[in-house]
Amino acid sequence: MKTITKEQRDAIVEREQVLTAYCKEHGFTSKRSGWTSYKPEQVAHLLPPTNDERAQVELYDFIHNVPDKYFLYVDEKTGNATCFTGLRLGTVIFGNQWRDNFGGSRVAVTIYAVNHRVYHGTYFKSSGDYARVRLAKR
Repeated sequence: MKTITKEQRDAIVEREQVLTAYCKEHGFTSKRSGWTSYKPEQVAHLLPPTNDERAQVELYDFIHNVPDKYFLYVDEKTGNATCFTGLRLGTVIFGNQWRDNFGGSRVAVTIYAVNHRVYHGTYFKSSGDYARVRLAKR
């Protein structure tokens, strides 16, 4: 799997930081909720990162700064764990399914990640296509 270089990652992160500062300065970020909302033409001169670039940064960080906990998406059809844009983070092995106290379906999962680590966690099947996982102890 081809990933970006550290220099490319740093350049994208810098553009994201410039965008964040600009949005706060110009009132595009809500002081109460922290959410940012703007029209693309309002920030076009800053060359904001695309979602694909943000996903590449997420993949770079996932590989080079191995997280203890992670939030990812599960594609049941392909058996892949992905980031928000569908960029593959690993292979999913499904375990037993059970019902929680509210009637939702949960599935135990093991993720063999592209960072050569193993993660275990819960796939919240009835709530969406996401999973919360932790790094497996060796």
